[in-house]
Amino acid sequence: MTAVTSTTTHSSVGSTVDYCPERPGFRDNSLMSILIEIILLMVMMTISLGDGILEYVNVLAGTSNSYELSTGGETPLMGRPFGFNHWSVQTEPDGQGSRYFDPSSRSFYGVRCTHQPSVWIGDYGYFLVNALISPQAFDRSQTSVSFAPLQTTYNPHYFKSSALLPDFEASAMGGVRMEMTPTEHAAFFRFSYPPGMNSRVLVRIVDGNSSTPVVLDKDRNFATRTSVNNGGVPHGFAMFIRGKVDPAPSRMHNLDGSIALDYDTAENSDRLTVHLRVATSFISDEQARSNLDRELPSGKTFDSVVMEGESIWRDRLSVVQFDEAKQSSRFLRTFYTNFYRTQLFPRLLGEYDEHDKVVHYSPYNGRVMPGELSTDSGFWDAYRTVYLWISFVAPDILDRLLEGWVNAYEEAGWLPTWASPGQRGSMVGTMGDVVLAWAIVANKSSHLAEEMYAAIRKDAFEEPSEGSLYGRQGLEEYSQHGFMAAHGDLSEVVSRGLNYAFADSTIAAAATVMGHHSDAEILRKRAEKALEKSFNPQSKLFEPLDAHENWLSKMNPTSWSDAYFTEASALQYRFYAPANVDFLVSKYGGKRALCGQIEEHFTKQMTPVYTADGRGVIHE
Repeated sequence: MTAVTSTTTHSSVGSTVDYCPERPGFRDNSLMSILIEIILLMVMMTISLGDGILEYVNVLAGTSNSYELSTGGETPLMGRPFGFNHWSVQTEPDGQGSRYFDPSSRSFYGVRCTHQPSVWIGDYGYFLVNALISPQAFDRSQTSVSFAPLQTTYNPHYFKSSALLPDFEASAMGGVRMEMTPTEHAAFFRFSYPPGMNSRVLVRIVDGNSSTPVVLDKDRNFATRTSVNNGGVPHGFAMFIRGKVDPAPSRMHNLDGSIALDYDTAENSDRLTVHLRVATSFISDEQARSNLDRELPSGKTFDSVVMEGESIWRDRLSVVQFDEAKQSSRFLRTFYTNFYRTQLFPRLLGEYDEHDKVVHYSPYNGRVMPGELSTDSGFWDAYRTVYLWISFVAPDILDRLLEGWVNAYEEAGWLPTWASPGQRGSMVGTMGDVVLAWAIVANKSSHLAEEMYAAIRKDAFEEPSEGSLYGRQGLEEYSQHGFMAAHGDLSEVVSRGLNYAFADSTIAAAATVMGHHSDAEILRKRAEKALEKSFNPQSKLFEPLDAHENWLSKMNPTSWSDAYFTEASALQYRFYAPANVDFLVSKYGGKRALCGQIEEHFTKQMTPVYTADGRGVIHE
């Protein structure tokens, strides 16, 4: 692989000094431009992987976790890129909540339609599909079976488990084979049942009750709904579910909102194959039916949908390819597994109406609104790399995502900080400002520039009401003093102030592009003041101040204190001035000194133990 040289023109979001000319590898000044060059280098690599690219995706990577120690906090997710639904596997009882999957478990509660972006945020609009067998009448309480993890296939576009068995000893009879392939708003299931057994397809609603409206008709159609959620939704929220099964079952039952589709032993003298098509909508039952007819019409075969999904994923992942002869299998597995994960979130909630126009259900006002809606992403986590990466590998998706965030702003009155599906208010700072400001400066979705600027300007200049989940709490104190005092009404005061300063710097750059020079001047000065106030020249750390602008005498630089910092200590935040590296150069005594501190930070051997304020082991 040869190096790629380029000349990069920098906007005012970063500075333009060659900070470490004496050290190879530190040639550039701007984190943004470094990321751009790395991505361009990867995109320009030789093409040779071809159809086998999906073999390098490990859907199970990052799924072995506990509360005390995370190895990724992931669940195995199958779906279309940025799809309306994802489909996973539930191995744990319902009471386990968001930690519903354990790769070592042999319990199988079903394939789960999920919208969970993070175990810390939780799920909404979820339900399960399972296959049961019994030599006798079914026990109403039976919802799980056993399965063999090593006989289970997980691909982004396809799931198969070859031996689903009930709790009784039935291995001699063989188990159920379940297959599933997803579309944007639906999923196609194929079940193969062993002969001589009562067989059931169970569509289980976790929050169902006797009042859940259910439709069962003679044409093998069914409809139900679920309102299960973890917040961020208005009154009346529901996931509408429509399904069709083939062949017709002997009986269709309403089990408190869940659907049981039963086949008697007499119908199953040989292996029985059952096809289930199931679609969803947040708009209405009729919209769910329309989504089913559009994506899984009766004439469409299971195998054709598998091939369609495989082709879509292969096309998405093939935009970055490598010469297999020059890269190890381990590298390719790591890269494409992570690449697949970057194509899952944020989620797009658009649905096609009867006029083939994209509309969406709004969790902000409870109405059906035009256009896309973006959700299931927190800007605090995603602003650094997600949108820059998407702009290179999926520019068509970036335009839809930006439209979706503008619509969220217009429907909520504020730009969400963490949406799932509506505002959840997790984490601190308004880091969506950084994303939309970058989009304006980089001329992404230029037709939305005015709306994007209105959203980020509101964050910068308008204080939200007390207790609001939106905007910047403490904005007045920050604007007046350059910091928020420790041990007041706000938590994470240092991180909060640094986030506000970074957002201000990027909004200032966008304001300059838009011709709002007064805004730009105010925000630049405010950001510079915030950095000056929070940086302790003696310790060379950003530290908390009391209300009298005194440094706290007993501040522990290794403490992960929620009072001062977000998910880190002062040591991790010491270089957090990405929009003003000149500031760090001056405070650390020059370019060479700054580079030395950065190198020491990443190479010094330290015991990875941090004070956690009595919380014990930190999951990170």
